[in-house]
Amino acid sequence: MKDKMQGTGHTVLTLSILVVLGIFLVSAGLLCRSLYEYRKGEKEYGLLQRYAAKAPGREPESRSPYSLSAGEQEPMLAVDFEALKKLNPHIIAWIHISGTPVSYPVTQGEDNSYYLNRTFSKAYNGAGCIFMDYRSSLPSEGGNTVLYGHNMKNGSMFGSLKRYWDNEYYREHSSFYLYTAEGEIFLCHITDRRRISAQTDFFSEIQDKEEEPGEDGKTDRDARVTLVTCVAGKNEERLAIEADAKKIE
Repeated sequence: MKDKMQGTGHTVLTLSILVVLGIFLVSAGLLCRSLYEYRKGEKEYGLLQRYAAKAPGREPESRSPYSLSAGEQEPMLAVDFEALKKLNPHIIAWIHISGTPVSYPVTQGEDNSYYLNRTFSKAYNGAGCIFMDYRSSLPSEGGNTVLYGHNMKNGSMFGSLKRYWDNEYYREHSSFYLYTAEGEIFLCHITDRRRISAQTDFFSEIQDKEEEPGEDGKTDRDARVTLVTCVAGKNEERLAIEADAKKIE
């Protein structure tokens, strides 16, 4: 009887060890996969930087209605959209926030799920890419241009946007540029940072607000750009960085 109980105990112990080992191996596998996707995504986007080289001597910010901080005073980019379009016709713009990791091509798909887990090359990757709401248009048409990107732990994509809660960081990076495939450049001055519900149709909410007439009877159709990303540990919330967009002539 005693031997039988000992045998049962050993069996239970062995099964427990196997279960724990199985969980460990699965977790390790998922972690390795995530790290692999991170590295692969970083490599892909790193190679893209050659298509958005700095153009020394170009200083259109002097003609903009906004003043840039010292950290933002740097040469403009010369984006080779012709080459980018050959890589992916869905690339419509390039976003660049000086002094931050944000310098990426912007895609637009037929819905808001396609590029959620695909890079600019359409390859599956959890990092996804920066993409414009399929119902949005570029700032040249007025209204609100809504851009989405993942809040990556390594700071890539829109992972650095959470730093805008720090007032000093906000002041030092209060503007960004949006270059379009049509050859237009917009200087975007950040006006607000707020949390929104993940259940809210953010694009529709903004569009409805813009159509509400003010005291003068006019609707607010000035060009704006809104950057949206998730909030770590709070699946029900999103971070929205809102900015006024002015075309650089």
